[in-house]
Amino acid sequence: MRICRFNDPEKNDAALTEDQIDKLPPGQGIKARELKGWLKKNELRKAARAGMPGVKEYKFTFPPPPFPKPPLRPSKGKFLRWSVSGINALNANAWLRQHNHGWEYREKYLELIFTEVQALTFKTFGAHAGRTQLDYLTEDLCMDPSHSLKQFFRLITAHSEAQPYYPQIANDSEVGSSFHDDRKIQIVWNAGFDRFKDKLTTLGISRRDDLKGRFENCTQKFLLAEQHRNAKEAKASTPSKSTQGAGKASKGKQGGGTGKQSQGGKKDKFYGACSFCGVKGHRSSDCFKNPKSNSYSKPKNPQTDQQSKKRKFSGGGKKLPYDEWKKQKEYEQYCLENGDDDSSFLEE
Repeated sequence: MRICRFNDPEKNDAALTEDQIDKLPPGQGIKARELKGWLKKNELRKAARAGMPGVKEYKFTFPPPPFPKPPLRPSKGKFLRWSVSGINALNANAWLRQHNHGWEYREKYLELIFTEVQALTFKTFGAHAGRTQLDYLTEDLCMDPSHSLKQFFRLITAHSEAQPYYPQIANDSEVGSSFHDDRKIQIVWNAGFDRFKDKLTTLGISRRDDLKGRFENCTQKFLLAEQHRNAKEAKASTPSKSTQGAGKASKGKQGGGTGKQSQGGKKDKFYGACSFCGVKGHRSSDCFKNPKSNSYSKPKNPQTDQQSKKRKFSGGGKKLPYDEWKKQKEYEQYCLENGDDDSSFLEE
């Protein structure tokens, strides 16, 4: 309604530059700046509506005509059915849309609607719901063990973004506005410090003041402490190498080798022939048929020279692994097939 009371000379003042408006009398300059801002928003609206299909051309006269008074009861064909069931907001919206410059009061109109919806929403929780939320998050909240810190920080951000929708309280600037860094740090510290106390102390954080009032620093330190704790728990749950190899037998001195061969864990290859049985590929000290060797095994039937299938070895009565036994048998067969070479000089 203020715009409707402007006149043409004041419109000319609004067309001046900022330096020229500064030279006008104080009251005249204030009106010029107010009208200049209104005309600028009006031109933006005209440009946005131009050429849009289904939208009528935007025209206005200066000064714009005043708004008509709202009707006491709806006119036929202009409003929705008049009732007290919440449809009155749409009636006011339709009344604003009748005027070319109803857009100017859009923000005020939405603010009034928000105020009414807010009063209905917090009717059950009370006018002090914002302070109650802050006190709960700061004093009574404990971090859920199943939550990761990233999830916990997202929840705090969500509560911070929801705080402006709570009813404001007089003389309490924190209620009805997003959380500041000190409040976020206080919530995180009280809810999660006990869980990461050891790791935070290792990082040099033993007091809340060590975070220097920066929420970014708080998130970095807590995430680093969580990473160290998870790594420690993963290491504790995984058996060490010494535990894994405790039940395995030593590979040294298998098959009745000498002391030097046992220390290396592997026997040196021997290409000569056995002086006892004449078979190439092993020494007489390793021969199963030589009674003086460590690997000698008596046959089951003394009348025959047939050796028992179940051989006993000097390595604590344990059998050779199947893979090693198979390789040894293949090598013996290879030596028998290639028995022309005279390699007796390699024998002990």
